[in-house]
Amino acid sequence: HFPVHFLFPANFVHKLSFSQFLPTRLKMTCEPACRRFRTYILALRQRWLYENQMMDMRCYEEQEQRMACHAMLRWVSKRGEISRVNVLNDCFNIWHAGPFATANGLRVGRHPLHQVQWSEINAALGDILLIMKTARFNFSRYILLPMGNHSKLSPADDNRTHYCLYTDDSFSILPKRHFNQAMSAFFACAKVRWTR
Repeated sequence: HFPVHFLFPANFVHKLSFSQFLPTRLKMTCEPACRRFRTYILALRQRWLYENQMMDMRCYEEQEQRMACHAMLRWVSKRGEISRVNVLNDCFNIWHAGPFATANGLRVGRHPLHQVQWSEINAALGDILLIMKTARFNFSRYILLPMGNHSKLSPADDNRTHYCLYTDDSFSILPKRHFNQAMSAFFACAKVRWTR
């Protein structure tokens, strides 16, 4: 099917009347046929315009999708290989701030010159425990129970005992036994993981 509008421009199709070329006697018999022909040509033109617009829209969408894919490839090539992209690096920011290690911006540790609140240390330890749990580090001796700044560790063979990985500034005559055991268990887990 050849598009009719290539043969007749739009303004010509609207003014189309073959009756001006015919003798008066034939005008009466040709007028209905001319009107039908003009209606048919206009309908063909409208259909072609609609299909052309749909094709233009599809081409535009495909071009946008191709441009998005190229942008993604450029981004990945700037960042290195896809295999180097690590989701844990985006979720858990491990770094340092002065003499302290940080987990998601929370400082871990204490120093006589820089006092860090126990609430911040507890939250940082909870984040580190969450990282270890999220990365699916499995330890044979302990079960990790990340609960924010009130995280705990539990011996694998005893589910009733929990070592609290948090403390506060409160005074105690006896050492804070559960916190000390929790820190020992925490460091044992870290040692097992990073000496493999």
